[in-house]
Amino acid sequence: MKTYARLKNCGVPALKVRRYAGTIKGEDAGRAVAILDMQPSPACQTLGKLLRSAIANAQNNNGLDPENLVVSNVMVDQGPSMKRIRPRARGRAFRIVKRSSHITIELDLKPGLDTPAAPVADAPKGKGKQAKEESVEKGEE
Repeated sequence: MKTYARLKNCGVPALKVRRYAGTIKGEDAGRAVAILDMQPSPACQTLGKLLRSAIANAQNNNGLDPENLVVSNVMVDQGPSMKRIRPRARGRAFRIVKRSSHITIELDLKPGLDTPAAPVADAPKGKGKQAKEESVEKGEE
């Protein structure tokens, strides 16, 4: 079962993000987080945050165990570019292009596992305050 996390209009250029995206492709999710945490680049901080979000999506939305996840694909696409002007000598103007990127991280189960782990039974079904109030009324909490 595949799980995704997307980040659009990231302020880091795609070329710089791709440099680190290739290092985590095919790695276990926990190891990929550790790899990104050890890098000082702002691109790695952004990738690490997005990877943690993808792991949380797999855990909360699909009921998957984070230990059984692997980073199956990382796609980094070009985003919109902001054009700026820098004044130069003799009244000339040079253009500065501030590039951005769209990042998608795809997590999947390890190849040996075909079925996901059982969903967490402790959490009440539904979202937010309403689900908690319903569980209190039933005497579950």
